[in-house]
Amino acid sequence: MSFDVLHKEFNSTNNVSSFVSSNQNAINYLLIRSLDKPHLIDLLNDRNVPFDAEANKKIEDLYRIVYLLNLEQKDLIAFIKKKYPEVKKSRLESEQGLNELLKQFGNVRCGLRNDRLDAEVQKVIRNKSIRSWDELSKAFESLVIKARQYAEWSYVNQASTDLIEHFVNDHENVIPTLRKIPHVDFFYNFEGVGLVPFDLKITNISEDYFNEVEIKLYEQSCNQLLRECFKNIKKTDKSLPVLSIFDSTEELYEFMVDLSSRHKCIDEVLNKIKKIRNQTVIDLMADRRTLELWNYVNQGPRLFCNNNRFFVFLAYKNNFGDARGLKKKVELIGNLITNHLTQLKFNNLNNHDYTYDEEIQLRGNYSTTSSSVLLAE
Repeated sequence: MSFDVLHKEFNSTNNVSSFVSSNQNAINYLLIRSLDKPHLIDLLNDRNVPFDAEANKKIEDLYRIVYLLNLEQKDLIAFIKKKYPEVKKSRLESEQGLNELLKQFGNVRCGLRNDRLDAEVQKVIRNKSIRSWDELSKAFESLVIKARQYAEWSYVNQASTDLIEHFVNDHENVIPTLRKIPHVDFFYNFEGVGLVPFDLKITNISEDYFNEVEIKLYEQSCNQLLRECFKNIKKTDKSLPVLSIFDSTEELYEFMVDLSSRHKCIDEVLNKIKKIRNQTVIDLMADRRTLELWNYVNQGPRLFCNNNRFFVFLAYKNNFGDARGLKKKVELIGNLITNHLTQLKFNNLNNHDYTYDEEIQLRGNYSTTSSSVLLAE
C-alpha cells in the first residue's frame, strides 16, 4: 500500500485495531509516525539520504521519504531506542517538581460531568425554584467550587499521566513513541509475535459499571439500596430534601453517613453496601476482562476509538467516592504497571468482539485487544 493511502486511512480512522490488522506495513508506518521532525531529519542524515529541506518543510513530507526507504523494523526500533534517552531527559526537565506539587493536593474531585461547565451553569439559571438572593449566591458559590475542582483535577490528571508514562516507556519490552500520535502511546514487543501498539488509559471505574455488576450478583446495587433506605426514612422524616438533588452515589452516601446519627437503621445499610462494594472490587482484582469490555462498549461517542488498550483502573474498596484522585499515587501505579508488563504474555491478552451502538455514525461490530491493572484502596 502506498504511503499516501496509508497515511490518509490512519488520519481518518477511529478503528486503529482494524487499521493495524488489515495493513501489512501498519506497524512500520506507526513507528515512523511516532518520530518527531528532528528525529526524521536525523534518521535521513544518518543514512545519507538526500532531501530538499526547503521543499519538504512539512512533517508529512519527511514521513513519506522515510517510509519509502523500506527500512526494516529492527532498524526503526534501534533508532528509536537510541533517541529515546534524549527525549526522556527533555521530558524530565520539563516535569521537574511535578511529584512534589502532586503531593500538595488533597482529595481531588473532577467537579464537572463530561467536562462541561456550561451544563452546570444551565442548571442554576433554569432552576425556577430559587427565590432569594441568598439561595442564588449559594448556587453561584457551588459553581465556583466545581470549577476549581475541575481545574485541580485537570492539572493532577495531566501531571500524573506525564509521570506514569515513564514507567511504561522504561520497560525493556516497550518501544516508546518519541512524539504524541493519536491512539498509540507505546508498542509492546511480544516474543515470537512482534510489536503490538497500545493506548494507555488510566481511569476510575464508572459507577454505572458497579451498578450493573452489583445488580447481577446481589440483585440490588449499592446505589439502589441507599435510595431505598432514603425513601423509607423520608416517609417519616419530612425534613429530608428531594432525592433528585443527589447526582451520584458518592453524594447520597455522604449524606446518609451524616444522617445515620439521627436514624440508626442506616448503619445496617451502610455496612451492607460496603461489604458488597469491597467484594466487587476484590473480584475485579482477580479478573478484569468484563470491566475492560464494558469500557469499550460504553465509551462516549466524542472520544470513541477501537484501539488496543492498556487500562489502569482506579477504585475504592469500601468507599463510594470518585476514585480518579488515586491517579496522583504515581509510584504505586508505576510499580503495578512495571510488574504487569514484566509478566505480560501475548496469550494472556484479552480479545474482545463487541457491538457499539451509542451513535449512528459509529455503530458496528468491532474487535480489539486489551490488558489491565487495578489500583484499589
